[in-house]
Amino acid sequence: MTDLLITGGTIVDGTGAAAYKADVRVRNGVITEIGSDLIADGETVLDASGSYVAPGIIDTHTHLEGAMWWNPELDPLPAYGNTSMVFGNCGNSIAPLKGDQRDEIVDLLCFLEDLPRKAFEQEVPWSWQSWPEYMDALRTQPTSV
Repeated sequence: MTDLLITGGTIVDGTGAAAYKADVRVRNGVITEIGSDLIADGETVLDASGSYVAPGIIDTHTHLEGAMWWNPELDPLPAYGNTSMVFGNCGNSIAPLKGDQRDEIVDLLCFLEDLPRKAFEQEVPWSWQSWPEYMDALRTQPTSV
């Protein structure tokens, strides 16, 4: 993972505090320092002047638990700042799932979300029944969020 120094941005930290100008140092994917006029120490420097810098966005309502199998980049969500997602919304999810319910759930998701049936059939491994089993399977699938 690349170390990064984000300079000159306007920080919006999600706490409700007023936005402020500062630099942000990231090492091994973790914010390690926020301050004014930080000096680069071997990191890649990203000039964020004129831009906002904020923590990753948690999308609390998605139906992407199937799409993660055929589009692990989840493009364009990372570019929008999404770093985490909540699954299982609206009772329309591919987990938990008994084997005999699979076609019914796929039909429903294809209709409601306009998703391609072929992707469900060819890309989703369907190796789970319970939510924990689904999460175990998902951990083997590299994703961008």
